[in-house]
Amino acid sequence: MTIELNGRTVELSPGATVADAVIEAGADRDSRGVAVAVDGQVIRRVDWGKTKLRRIAKHQPPSG
Repeated sequence: MTIELNGRTVELSPGATVADAVIEAGADRDSRGVAVAVDGQVIRRVDWGKTKLRRIAKHQPPSG
């Protein structure tokens, strides 16, 4: 599936999760200081592995 990740288009496998996108972005999913928002909604770290991505979603760090 194709998603927008931090302003760039990337290809992830169907059924990819937020955790997969974090790895694709080059971040260590276990490191502190990594925040994820999907369509403006912050996703808790404990939910990264179970939050599936949709093709239309845009993924970028929350602003602020």
